[in-house]
Amino acid sequence: MEDIYKRIGKKIDLEKLNIDICKTYNLGNYIKYKIIYVGIDDFSIYLWTDKGEYIVKNFNESKTIKDINRFINQYEIMMKNGIKVPKLMLNGQRHIFISEIDGLYINSCVIECIDGKDLYSIGKIISREEIDMIVDILVKIHSIKDELEIEYDEYCFMKIKEVYNLTSRIISGKLKNEVKICMSEFDKIDFSKLPKTYVHGDFISTNIIKDKEGRLWVIDFTSSGTGIRILDIIKVLNSVIFNYKYISESKQLGEYFIKKYQEHLKLTKYELEVLRILRLADSYVGVMLGQFEKNNDEYEETDFWLNNDASIIGNI
Repeated sequence: MEDIYKRIGKKIDLEKLNIDICKTYNLGNYIKYKIIYVGIDDFSIYLWTDKGEYIVKNFNESKTIKDINRFINQYEIMMKNGIKVPKLMLNGQRHIFISEIDGLYINSCVIECIDGKDLYSIGKIISREEIDMIVDILVKIHSIKDELEIEYDEYCFMKIKEVYNLTSRIISGKLKNEVKICMSEFDKIDFSKLPKTYVHGDFISTNIIKDKEGRLWVIDFTSSGTGIRILDIIKVLNSVIFNYKYISESKQLGEYFIKKYQEHLKLTKYELEVLRILRLADSYVGVMLGQFEKNNDEYEETDFWLNNDASIIGNI
C-alpha cells in the first residue's frame, strides 16, 4: 500500500468514491481524478467533472467527527469574515459526506478548485506584491472577533519540547545540544505578554494558492483558532518568505513584510524582542521532524523544508 493511503486506512476504489461524491453534491458527470501528494495530513484529490474541477478532502482516519466539525466551523468563520478562501460545497444542508467504500467508512468534503498553484509548487521566491496581498489577508484574519480554541499542530514551535522528546533518539548529539540551548531561551518567554487574536495557525506556502489572475487564496484551517498572533508572523517569515536558495533576498523581503504588516497592525515591543528565538524554535521543530520523517514516512516536501529550516537556523 502506498504511504499516502495510510491516511485513510487502506487502498480503496477511488473512482467509485468520486462517482458517489459527484451524485451526492450534484457536481455533474465524473471524468477523472488525480491524487494530491503535496501536504502531510489528509488524503486529498483533484476531481474533474463535465461541470468543472473540484478538490475532495478525505479526512485522515485518525480524525473524529468532532475534529471534522471543527474544521467546518473554522472554514465557515473564514468565509463569513471575507477571507479569500475556496468555496466549501454543500450536499443538501451538509458539508460532510460519509461513504462506505470497500468496507471502509470515509469522511469527505468538497471544495471549489482554484485555477492555480500553491506557492510551494510554483517554486519561486515570493514577490513584494504577493507579500502585500498576504499582509491584507493576515490583517483580516487577525481582526476576526469569533473565538475558537486553537489546537497547535505538531510543527508549531509551541510543541518544541514534545518534538524533542519524540525525535531525540534519532537526531545527532550536535543538534540535541543546539535544541537544548534554544529550549532554555524559549522557557524564558512570558507567553502571557504576547497578544492573542484569531490566527490561521499554519500559514505556509503550501496553504496559499495563486490563481491565474495572480490573486492569493488561503486553504487548510485545521490549526486555526484564537492563539498568539506572532504564530502567523513566524510562519510567514519562515515558511512563505524564506527560501534557502535566495538567502539575501529572503532577509530583505522578511524586513519588508514586518514593515508592511505594522502599517496596519503594530507588533508590540515584546513580540519583536522574542521574534528571533521563536523563529529558531520553529526551525528546530522543522529540522527534528524532518529528520524523523526521513527515517519513517518520507513526504514530497521533506527535503525542501529540511534544507530551508536548517538554513534559517544559520542565517537569522
